[in-house]
Amino acid sequence: MQPIRRKCLGTIAYIGVGNVPEAFTWSMIQLVQFCNEYVCEPGEWIHFDHAVKSGQVMQRNILAQRMLGDWILYIDSDHDFEPDLAYRLLSIFVARRLDVLSAFYQFKEYPHQPMAWMYLKDKEGYAQIANWDRNLTLMKTQATGAGCVLIRRSVIERLVTHYGAAPFDPIGKYSTDDFDFFERCRLVGIECWWAPKIECPHLMTRALTAADYDLEYVMAQSQQDLQKVAA
Repeated sequence: MQPIRRKCLGTIAYIGVGNVPEAFTWSMIQLVQFCNEYVCEPGEWIHFDHAVKSGQVMQRNILAQRMLGDWILYIDSDHDFEPDLAYRLLSIFVARRLDVLSAFYQFKEYPHQPMAWMYLKDKEGYAQIANWDRNLTLMKTQATGAGCVLIRRSVIERLVTHYGAAPFDPIGKYSTDDFDFFERCRLVGIECWWAPKIECPHLMTRALTAADYDLEYVMAQSQQDLQKVAA
């Protein structure tokens, strides 16, 4: 009898060790069950992993090394989400053959700006997205937070080959795991996308959504940031 061959679709990994919030643990349990029932076909499976060492950059790099399948979905352990989060992201990711796709979430601090930026060539810097068409389900961007981001394996391999370093290692300009990753993608021509209707909010006393977004304040702050970049 031939052994049953199973195919690993990809990896879902969370960033965070030790005691993670109960709400996150519950969300992850529900997500695992949903994926097993509605994402995987017979003979398919998804690899679930979590970080085992300290340091955000190190954690992301280790998880990238251990990933199985064609993609990895990073979720930080200070987020809350619905069971169908991965399913919704993967539906767009696979159908549009995207390389990098991020969900919507915001800064914890007021005014809770969305974690998404565009690169302005004339300013040679990033500006926070202050407004967007609320009917859009998909939007091209140059950088987001890495708290909920889906990345194709070929992107990881391309960045490692091109830079000769792990994909989230600081490259000197920004020294943050998320911005350095997206800056690498921009420089080598990898397109990154944002799904503003798929939310993965930070855990707080009350989960924040797009309805909490203070547009007037953020637009003013964005203009101030651009002036600083231009100075």
